[in-house]
Amino acid sequence: MGSILPMKINSKLFHKIVKHNISGQLTNFGYIKTKGAMAGGCKPMNDKFFLFWFQCDKWGWEDNWGSSFTIEFQLSNSDEIAGGSLLQRGRLPTYLSDSELEVMRHKNNEVIKTTIGFKQQLQVVTEADGERIVALGKEPSDKPYNSNLDPWFHYYLEDDIHFWSTFFLERLPGIELAIIGAG
Repeated sequence: MGSILPMKINSKLFHKIVKHNISGQLTNFGYIKTKGAMAGGCKPMNDKFFLFWFQCDKWGWEDNWGSSFTIEFQLSNSDEIAGGSLLQRGRLPTYLSDSELEVMRHKNNEVIKTTIGFKQQLQVVTEADGERIVALGKEPSDKPYNSNLDPWFHYYLEDDIHFWSTFFLERLPGIELAIIGAG
């Protein structure tokens, strides 16, 4: 019996879903949309701009594994993503506490376990220097995430994107304060 694959969520659809999920709250937080197709926001602050955007995995959607994304932040003198003089730049995991990283790890593991690739054990695993390395596919992590290792956010279903959108919005005000205070 064949497995039913989820709806393909390419980057265009991913950004459309995220924009729908976050746009109302961003307006309440004083953000305007960023230029271009990526989901993101820009907030003018005196002579600076605080920006964030969602960046999809460059390898795109894989039917057996889904995809992943990260969220980038910058404080600069330009309202363009990666434009102007960057005063501060970082990715979301950099600004998460250990307990928030644990929520991220737990959700990523949950997403991975729902994929066809995981259920059918399609991972290609090797070892190097005594370390287990997944060469193809994904595996749940039993080790706590370290923000310095730049973990990405996995999604396989539209519900995963809804979860991550809420996760992000709940943390945005604190991240904004951390970045602006450091800039």
